[in-house]
Amino acid sequence: MALDEKQREERLKSEPMGYAFPAERRTCHLCGQTCSDQDMWYDKWGMKCLDCQYALNKKIIPGYVFKDYDNKQHITASTLSWRFKIHSATIRKLVRQGKLKARIIPGNRTMIFLVKENQEFLSNLLLSVKQYNLTQNSHL
Repeated sequence: MALDEKQREERLKSEPMGYAFPAERRTCHLCGQTCSDQDMWYDKWGMKCLDCQYALNKKIIPGYVFKDYDNKQHITASTLSWRFKIHSATIRKLVRQGKLKARIIPGNRTMIFLVKENQEFLSNLLLSVKQYNLTQNSHL
């Protein structure tokens, strides 16, 4: 654990609800927002931008998404787009059609998809990717 992280953890003992600290151009792990002229927040869920902290406080997003580094319980729209080659306009359309349920972070408008709320869509997506990979590999 880096020295800064140890110091943040130590400070958390005296401020268990969390605290703001200078962002110094850090990037929020969840939404990807680079914070230069605003503070970031640190609590038991880790470091995040103030938009994501607001969404957590308002129960728009659950705390566990901040520790879900391997996307087993959630996925962001940008990761969904990048990983599965789905255009961002298509993702927004699927949300409008009710095929995907998004949790939207106020302020930066990042869309978070919880796996438990989108199991059918995500399962079908993973299945189609596996079938595509099998088809591509059978031609080799």
